[in-house]
Amino acid sequence: MYLDFVPILPSPELAPQDVLSALKPGQVLPAKLISTSDGKAALQLAGRTYTASGALPSGPGPFWVQVQTVEPSKIQVKLLPTGYKQGPDIQALFQTLGLKANHETKHVVQQLLRWRLPLSRELVHKFISCAKDIPAEDRPAFWSTLAFLESLQIKDSPQKIKAALKYLLRRPDAAPEGQETINRTWPLYPDQEAIRILTLQAGQNQGEVFVIFRYQGQEEQPLAEDQLQSLVIRLSTAAWGQVWIQLWIQGRNLAAKVWAEDSSFLSRAQAACPELKKRFGALGWELAALTTAQKKVTSIAELVEPPGPDNYRPLDAFV
Repeated sequence: MYLDFVPILPSPELAPQDVLSALKPGQVLPAKLISTSDGKAALQLAGRTYTASGALPSGPGPFWVQVQTVEPSKIQVKLLPTGYKQGPDIQALFQTLGLKANHETKHVVQQLLRWRLPLSRELVHKFISCAKDIPAEDRPAFWSTLAFLESLQIKDSPQKIKAALKYLLRRPDAAPEGQETINRTWPLYPDQEAIRILTLQAGQNQGEVFVIFRYQGQEEQPLAEDQLQSLVIRLSTAAWGQVWIQLWIQGRNLAAKVWAEDSSFLSRAQAACPELKKRFGALGWELAALTTAQKKVTSIAELVEPPGPDNYRPLDAFV
Protein backbone atom coordinates (compact mmCIF):
# COMPACT_ATOMS: atom_id res chain seq x y z
CA MET A 1 0.00 0.00 0.00
CA TYR A 2 3.03 2.28 0.29
CA LEU A 3 5.07 3.70 -2.53
CA ASP A 4 8.79 3.12 -2.26
CA PHE A 5 9.45 6.53 -0.80
CA VAL A 6 12.03 6.90 1.97
CA PRO A 7 13.54 10.37 1.71
CA ILE A 8 16.53 11.21 3.88
CA LEU A 9 16.28 14.66 5.41
CA PRO A 10 19.66 15.91 6.68
CA SER A 11 19.39 18.11 9.75
CA PRO A 12 22.95 18.75 11.03
CA GLU A 13 21.94 22.06 12.63
CA LEU A 14 19.57 20.35 15.06
CA ALA A 15 20.64 18.75 18.30
CA PRO A 16 19.49 15.13 18.71
CA GLN A 17 17.02 15.97 21.46
CA ASP A 18 15.44 18.70 19.31
CA VAL A 19 14.59 16.29 16.50
CA LEU A 20 13.44 13.53 18.83
CA SER A 21 11.23 15.94 20.77
CA ALA A 22 9.54 17.30 17.67
CA LEU A 23 8.90 14.21 15.53
CA LYS A 24 8.07 10.68 16.60
CA PRO A 25 7.98 7.44 14.57
CA GLY A 26 4.40 6.69 13.62
CA GLN A 27 3.26 10.30 13.28
CA VAL A 28 1.19 11.03 10.19
CA LEU A 29 1.55 14.58 8.89
CA PRO A 30 1.56 16.57 5.66
CA ALA A 31 4.64 17.24 3.57
CA LYS A 32 5.12 19.23 0.39
CA LEU A 33 7.42 18.73 -2.58
CA ILE A 34 8.63 22.13 -3.80
CA SER A 35 10.95 21.36 -6.70
CA THR A 36 13.05 18.65 -8.30
CA SER A 37 16.34 19.02 -10.15
CA ASP A 38 19.28 16.70 -10.79
CA GLY A 39 17.69 13.95 -8.73
CA LYS A 40 17.30 16.21 -5.69
CA ALA A 41 14.17 17.72 -4.21
CA ALA A 42 13.26 20.46 -1.77
CA LEU A 43 10.77 19.05 0.70
CA GLN A 44 8.80 20.85 3.40
CA LEU A 45 8.11 18.80 6.51
CA ALA A 46 6.84 20.06 9.86
CA GLY A 47 7.55 23.68 8.95
CA ARG A 48 11.13 23.24 7.75
CA THR A 49 12.69 22.68 4.33
CA TYR A 50 15.09 19.81 3.62
CA THR A 51 16.86 18.18 0.72
CA ALA A 52 15.27 14.78 0.13
CA SER A 53 16.18 11.73 -1.92
CA GLY A 54 14.31 8.56 -2.79
CA ALA A 55 11.38 7.61 -5.01
CA LEU A 56 9.77 11.04 -4.98
CA PRO A 57 6.29 11.95 -6.22
CA SER A 58 6.11 12.75 -9.92
CA GLY A 59 5.28 16.42 -9.42
CA PRO A 60 5.31 19.20 -6.82
CA GLY A 61 2.52 19.58 -4.29
CA PRO A 62 1.34 18.40 -0.87
CA PHE A 63 0.92 14.80 0.26
CA TRP A 64 0.73 12.76 3.47
CA VAL A 65 3.64 10.91 5.06
CA GLN A 66 4.20 8.67 8.05
CA VAL A 67 7.40 9.16 10.06
CA GLN A 68 9.47 5.97 10.13
CA THR A 69 12.73 6.78 11.94
CA VAL A 70 14.13 9.92 13.54
CA GLU A 71 17.88 10.26 14.03
CA PRO A 72 20.18 13.27 14.56
CA SER A 73 21.45 13.09 10.98
CA LYS A 74 18.33 11.99 9.11
CA ILE A 75 14.59 11.54 9.20
CA GLN A 76 12.94 8.79 7.18
CA VAL A 77 9.31 8.96 6.09
CA LYS A 78 7.01 6.97 3.81
CA LEU A 79 4.51 8.42 1.40
CA LEU A 80 0.89 7.42 2.13
CA PRO A 81 -1.14 6.28 -0.89
CA THR A 82 -3.89 8.86 -0.60
CA GLY A 83 -4.78 12.26 -1.98
CA TYR A 84 -3.89 15.25 0.17
CA LYS A 85 -7.39 16.74 0.27
CA GLN A 86 -8.91 13.44 1.33
CA GLY A 87 -6.71 13.05 4.37
CA PRO A 88 -4.68 9.90 4.96
CA ASP A 89 -6.09 6.51 3.97
CA ILE A 90 -7.19 4.95 7.26
CA GLN A 91 -7.52 1.48 5.73
CA ALA A 92 -3.87 1.62 4.65
CA LEU A 93 -2.90 2.63 8.17
CA PHE A 94 -4.81 -0.28 9.67
CA GLN A 95 -2.93 -2.69 7.43
CA THR A 96 0.38 -1.12 8.36
CA LEU A 97 -0.41 -1.27 12.08
CA GLY A 98 -1.82 -4.78 11.94
CA LEU A 99 -5.16 -3.66 13.40
CA LYS A 100 -8.67 -4.91 12.79
CA ALA A 101 -10.88 -2.14 11.44
CA ASN A 102 -13.89 -1.99 13.75
CA HIS A 103 -15.91 0.86 15.22
CA GLU A 104 -13.63 1.30 18.25
CA THR A 105 -10.28 1.14 16.47
CA LYS A 106 -11.51 3.49 13.72
CA HIS A 107 -12.60 6.09 16.26
CA VAL A 108 -9.34 5.88 18.20
CA VAL A 109 -7.19 6.14 15.05
CA GLN A 110 -9.21 9.14 13.87
CA GLN A 111 -8.58 10.89 17.18
CA LEU A 112 -4.85 10.11 17.07
CA LEU A 113 -4.70 11.51 13.53
CA ARG A 114 -6.69 14.58 14.54
CA TRP A 115 -4.18 15.44 17.25
CA ARG A 116 -1.08 14.48 15.18
CA LEU A 117 -0.14 11.82 17.73
CA PRO A 118 2.21 8.95 16.82
CA LEU A 119 0.28 5.99 15.46
CA SER A 120 1.15 2.64 16.93
CA ARG A 121 -0.66 -0.62 17.62
CA GLU A 122 0.26 -0.27 21.31
CA LEU A 123 -1.21 3.24 21.64
CA VAL A 124 -4.48 2.23 19.97
CA HIS A 125 -4.79 -0.76 22.30
CA LYS A 126 -3.99 1.46 25.28
CA PHE A 127 -6.86 3.83 24.39
CA ILE A 128 -9.28 0.94 23.97
CA SER A 129 -8.16 -0.71 27.21
CA CYS A 130 -8.55 2.52 29.19
CA ALA A 131 -12.20 2.73 28.09
CA LYS A 132 -13.18 -0.88 28.77
CA ASP A 133 -15.23 0.02 31.88
CA ILE A 134 -16.91 3.02 30.25
CA PRO A 135 -20.36 2.70 28.63
CA ALA A 136 -20.09 2.39 24.85
CA GLU A 137 -21.99 5.64 24.22
CA ASP A 138 -19.52 7.59 26.38
CA ARG A 139 -16.33 6.22 24.84
CA PRO A 140 -16.01 8.67 21.89
CA ALA A 141 -15.91 11.64 24.29
CA PHE A 142 -13.45 9.78 26.53
CA TRP A 143 -11.09 9.07 23.60
CA SER A 144 -11.37 12.64 22.31
CA THR A 145 -10.40 13.99 25.74
CA LEU A 146 -7.60 11.46 26.24
CA ALA A 147 -6.13 12.30 22.81
CA PHE A 148 -6.19 16.00 23.69
CA LEU A 149 -4.33 15.32 26.95
CA GLU A 150 -1.78 13.16 25.12
CA SER A 151 -1.00 16.22 22.97
CA LEU A 152 0.13 18.15 26.06
CA GLN A 153 3.42 18.09 27.94
CA ILE A 154 1.87 15.92 30.66
CA LYS A 155 1.62 12.97 28.29
CA ASP A 156 4.37 11.04 30.12
CA SER A 157 2.78 11.52 33.54
CA PRO A 158 -0.03 8.94 34.01
CA GLN A 159 -1.14 10.47 37.32
CA LYS A 160 -1.54 13.94 35.81
CA ILE A 161 -3.34 12.53 32.78
CA LYS A 162 -5.71 10.64 35.09
CA ALA A 163 -6.44 13.71 37.24
CA ALA A 164 -7.01 15.96 34.20
CA LEU A 165 -9.20 13.34 32.50
CA LYS A 166 -11.46 13.03 35.56
CA TYR A 167 -11.77 16.81 35.77
CA LEU A 168 -12.57 17.44 32.09
CA LEU A 169 -15.14 14.63 32.03
CA ARG A 170 -16.61 15.79 35.37
CA ARG A 171 -16.27 12.43 37.07
CA PRO A 172 -17.69 12.18 40.63
CA ASP A 173 -14.17 11.65 42.01
CA ALA A 174 -12.65 14.60 40.12
CA ALA A 175 -10.47 16.91 42.23
CA PRO A 176 -9.15 20.48 41.84
CA GLU A 177 -5.74 18.99 41.01
CA GLY A 178 -7.13 18.13 37.57
CA GLN A 179 -7.89 21.77 36.80
CA GLU A 180 -4.52 22.86 38.18
CA THR A 181 -2.73 20.26 36.04
CA ILE A 182 -4.28 21.62 32.84
CA ASN A 183 -3.62 25.23 33.82
CA ARG A 184 0.06 24.48 34.40
CA THR A 185 0.82 22.49 31.26
CA TRP A 186 1.47 23.45 27.63
CA PRO A 187 0.96 21.82 24.23
CA LEU A 188 3.73 19.72 22.75
CA TYR A 189 3.92 21.86 19.62
CA PRO A 190 3.61 25.53 18.67
CA ASP A 191 0.49 26.69 16.79
CA GLN A 192 -1.67 24.38 18.86
CA GLU A 193 -4.49 25.81 20.93
CA ALA A 194 -3.89 25.84 24.69
CA ILE A 195 -6.52 26.32 27.39
CA ARG A 196 -6.72 27.86 30.83
CA ILE A 197 -9.75 27.16 33.02
CA LEU A 198 -11.63 29.38 35.50
CA THR A 199 -14.41 28.03 37.74
CA LEU A 200 -17.76 29.75 37.28
CA GLN A 201 -20.56 30.02 39.86
CA ALA A 202 -23.72 31.93 38.97
CA GLY A 203 -26.53 31.38 41.47
CA GLN A 204 -27.64 27.77 41.22
CA ASN A 205 -25.74 27.34 37.97
CA GLN A 206 -22.10 26.31 37.88
CA GLY A 207 -19.51 25.60 35.23
CA GLU A 208 -16.23 26.83 33.77
CA VAL A 209 -14.82 29.51 31.54
CA PHE A 210 -12.18 28.17 29.15
CA VAL A 211 -9.73 30.72 27.74
CA ILE A 212 -8.40 29.31 24.46
CA PHE A 213 -5.30 30.83 22.93
CA ARG A 214 -2.73 29.97 20.28
CA TYR A 215 0.44 28.61 21.85
CA GLN A 216 3.53 30.05 20.13
CA GLY A 217 6.24 28.02 21.80
CA GLN A 218 7.07 30.48 24.56
CA GLU A 219 6.07 29.29 28.01
CA GLU A 220 5.32 31.59 30.92
CA GLN A 221 5.09 34.62 28.61
CA PRO A 222 2.21 37.12 29.02
CA LEU A 223 -0.69 36.32 26.72
CA ALA A 224 -0.59 38.62 23.68
CA GLU A 225 -3.88 39.97 22.35
CA ASP A 226 -3.44 38.31 18.95
CA GLN A 227 -2.98 34.89 20.60
CA LEU A 228 -6.48 34.84 22.10
CA GLN A 229 -8.67 32.63 19.93
CA SER A 230 -11.94 32.20 21.80
CA LEU A 231 -13.76 31.93 25.11
CA VAL A 232 -15.89 28.91 25.94
CA ILE A 233 -18.45 28.93 28.75
CA ARG A 234 -19.91 25.69 30.09
CA LEU A 235 -23.00 26.02 32.26
CA SER A 236 -24.61 23.20 34.20
CA THR A 237 -28.18 24.43 34.64
CA ALA A 238 -31.14 23.00 36.53
CA ALA A 239 -33.60 23.92 33.78
CA TRP A 240 -31.73 23.08 30.55
CA GLY A 241 -28.90 20.74 31.54
CA GLN A 242 -25.49 21.33 29.98
CA VAL A 243 -25.09 24.46 27.86
CA TRP A 244 -21.89 25.35 25.97
CA ILE A 245 -21.28 28.82 24.50
CA GLN A 246 -18.23 29.67 22.40
CA LEU A 247 -17.17 33.19 21.44
CA TRP A 248 -14.61 33.57 18.63
CA ILE A 249 -12.67 36.81 18.83
CA GLN A 250 -11.13 38.79 15.98
CA GLY A 251 -10.23 42.33 16.91
CA ARG A 252 -13.47 43.82 18.26
CA ASN A 253 -15.65 41.41 16.29
CA LEU A 254 -17.29 38.36 17.82
CA ALA A 255 -19.01 35.26 16.49
CA ALA A 256 -20.89 32.96 18.83
CA LYS A 257 -22.20 29.41 18.83
CA VAL A 258 -24.41 27.73 21.40
CA TRP A 259 -24.67 23.97 21.93
CA ALA A 260 -27.38 22.41 24.11
CA GLU A 261 -29.38 19.19 24.24
CA ASP A 262 -32.57 21.05 25.12
CA SER A 263 -33.99 22.65 21.97
CA SER A 264 -36.09 25.11 24.01
CA PHE A 265 -32.91 26.78 25.24
CA LEU A 266 -31.64 27.13 21.69
CA SER A 267 -34.81 28.90 20.58
CA ARG A 268 -34.46 31.28 23.52
CA ALA A 269 -30.84 31.96 22.54
CA GLN A 270 -31.86 32.83 18.97
CA ALA A 271 -34.65 35.10 20.23
CA ALA A 272 -32.16 36.90 22.48
CA CYS A 273 -29.71 37.57 19.64
CA PRO A 274 -30.85 41.16 18.80
CA GLU A 275 -30.64 42.19 22.46
CA LEU A 276 -27.23 40.54 22.82
CA LYS A 277 -25.95 42.48 19.79
CA LYS A 278 -27.10 45.72 21.43
CA ARG A 279 -25.41 44.87 24.73
CA PHE A 280 -22.15 43.89 23.07
CA GLY A 281 -22.32 47.05 20.97
CA ALA A 282 -22.62 49.19 24.10
CA LEU A 283 -19.40 47.59 25.33
CA GLY A 284 -17.58 48.32 22.07
CA TRP A 285 -17.93 44.84 20.54
CA GLU A 286 -19.78 43.72 17.43
CA LEU A 287 -21.55 40.37 17.53
CA ALA A 288 -21.48 39.41 13.86
CA ALA A 289 -23.31 36.10 14.11
CA LEU A 290 -24.89 33.68 16.55
CA THR A 291 -25.60 30.08 15.59
CA THR A 292 -27.04 27.20 17.59
CA ALA A 293 -26.84 23.42 17.46
CA GLN A 294 -28.73 20.73 19.36
CA LYS A 295 -25.90 18.48 20.43
CA LYS A 296 -24.41 16.90 23.53
CA VAL A 297 -20.92 18.27 24.19
CA THR A 298 -19.13 16.29 26.89
CA SER A 299 -15.68 17.85 27.03
CA ILE A 300 -13.85 21.00 26.01
CA ALA A 301 -11.56 18.73 23.97
CA GLU A 302 -14.35 18.50 21.39
CA LEU A 303 -14.20 22.28 20.84
CA VAL A 304 -10.42 22.79 20.82
CA GLU A 305 -8.76 22.83 17.40
CA PRO A 306 -5.68 20.63 17.02
CA PRO A 307 -2.73 21.69 14.85
CA GLY A 308 -3.79 21.48 11.22
CA PRO A 309 -1.81 20.78 8.05
CA ASP A 310 -0.99 24.45 7.53
CA ASN A 311 0.08 25.30 11.08
CA TYR A 312 1.83 22.09 12.11
CA ARG A 313 5.39 23.35 12.69
CA PRO A 314 6.86 21.51 15.67
CA LEU A 315 10.52 21.98 14.73
CA ASP A 316 10.28 25.77 14.67
CA ALA A 317 10.18 25.87 18.47
CA PHE A 318 13.63 24.37 18.79
CA VAL A 319 15.68 26.30 16.24
